[in-house]
Amino acid sequence: MAGQYQELAGRIKKAFTDFYFTGEGRLNLELTQTACAFLLYLELYPDDGAQANLREDLERLIRENNGHLNTGFIGTPVLCPALSENGRNSLAYDLLLNEEYPGWLYEVNLGATTVWERWNSLEGNGMISETGMNSLNHYAYGSIAE
Repeated sequence: MAGQYQELAGRIKKAFTDFYFTGEGRLNLELTQTACAFLLYLELYPDDGAQANLREDLERLIRENNGHLNTGFIGTPVLCPALSENGRNSLAYDLLLNEEYPGWLYEVNLGATTVWERWNSLEGNGMISETGMNSLNHYAYGSIAE
């Protein structure tokens, strides 16, 4: 029975990668930090150099965003593990130790003892943001300490 499921998993992965990757191992949809991180984290890419392409693309996207993350609830939990597991541990630490918005230490420097629902739940002056939905004790971005 396990063999049948392994074969099925292989067929599903091949169908997925055939649909979403070019013959050159490039993702054929809009690149985002979340997409690259998830595909790396789940090892969901073809075996033709796509892993290296995804690593390079993710690193480039972070660089283009001035060294800041650009993920939400879905991508944040896998971003740093995906970087670390793919040879970019120092970049994962750079994101973790970033004191600017958006980032974990931005919140800490504003007095946070818990993780917020939004990176900007508090403004730089310490006032509650008017963005709405401002839980100051939220799980999603706290995944960095998983």
